[in-house]
Amino acid sequence: MTDSLSKHHVLRDYYKEMKQAASVPMKCPYCKRQGRFAASTYEIAKRIPSVMAEGMALCHFCEAPIGRQADAVLQLRSWYCGYCELCVCPACQKKHQQRR
Repeated sequence: MTDSLSKHHVLRDYYKEMKQAASVPMKCPYCKRQGRFAASTYEIAKRIPSVMAEGMALCHFCEAPIGRQADAVLQLRSWYCGYCELCVCPACQKKHQQRR
């Protein structure tokens, strides 16, 4: 009898899943609602119309472009608030968490 994981060749990255589950979305600095994480600019553009129109998203704090290739390679996720329409890059998320 074989187990279902080896039978269907399903591979899971438990370290990545644990790391993503440990990161909690921060609260919006303006409306205090809990935002969401996004892995790409397209995910943000689906929720924020101005990003869809401009074709790019900028970090609210440092004004760096969100969705850089370095963030995609390191699997870092950007944060956004769909209500206030602002985005925060992974570097500013770390700074914001250290201040709390």
